[in-house]
Amino acid sequence: TGFKGVYKVSSGATPYHVQVYRNGDKVILGHFATAEEAARCYARTPEAKADLAVSAAPPVLFDGVELITSERSNSGFKCVCKLHNGATPYYAQVYRKGKNVVLGRYATA
Repeated sequence: TGFKGVYKVSSGATPYHVQVYRNGDKVILGHFATAEEAARCYARTPEAKADLAVSAAPPVLFDGVELITSERSNSGFKCVCKLHNGATPYYAQVYRKGKNVVLGRYATA
């Protein structure tokens, strides 16, 4: 949809819903006729306000590339997860065209 927390789930009268995670639980905040209405709902949530506070923080740079931080990830970075304590405990993944694509495994986040 292009909006954080907004997902198209059907083709009915209210095809868009807003979801957030609170204390590890998925919470659906409502169903809306347009993605824009749903985005306004998300913008009023504590999660959106926390996103703004994080985005106001100075960027984390590595080799001239801005790393996107995430409070929900166990690595501290978006799309990077820690699996175990071995030689390459971290993996990076993204979703492309609805499919999970693993970019690689790494020694550090």
